[in-house]
Amino acid sequence: MKSLQAMKVQLDALGLDNVVEESPVPHLVIFSGFDKQKREMKINLFLQPLEVGGALPSQAHEPGEEYVRMQIDAVFPFTVKNTALSDVAQFLHFLNLQVDFPGFYLNHLNNTVLYRFVQIAGPNQIPIKILISILGIVMFFEDVFEQSLEQVANGDVSFVDLLQQIEKILGKVAKGLEKK
Repeated sequence: MKSLQAMKVQLDALGLDNVVEESPVPHLVIFSGFDKQKREMKINLFLQPLEVGGALPSQAHEPGEEYVRMQIDAVFPFTVKNTALSDVAQFLHFLNLQVDFPGFYLNHLNNTVLYRFVQIAGPNQIPIKILISILGIVMFFEDVFEQSLEQVANGDVSFVDLLQQIEKILGKVAKGLEKK
């Protein structure tokens, strides 16, 4: 299995600020910058060995090689008001239908929003280029959707209000395209 420490070294070489944390389980924390309120944004990367046993043909992997479950979690730095849970859930469902890599979740246990990506990989088969691409997508989602998500989470706008705002923006874009 590719270790967290090996991934850390590769990410360091690419200039990504990251650290291995041991608690509550070992994971890699990648710092993805600060939001507009100057809150630190982080992405957590977990690697978990998988026991495939007889699930795969013996020629698919060498004896003693481990498969791994790679999980990437990016928790948004705000909580959802109880009165806004339904609107946030609707918005996240809407987002997941619109993006190529769905993974937005509402954690009802602590009223947080997160983006999660999970991939199963064979022994030593998590290429750094793919990992960087996934991290880039997560950072993009943090940048693009955080402000709107927080507005809905705070109850400042409802999901319907947000859809109406989007409709107005798309209408202006369409009119601009018609003029060309």
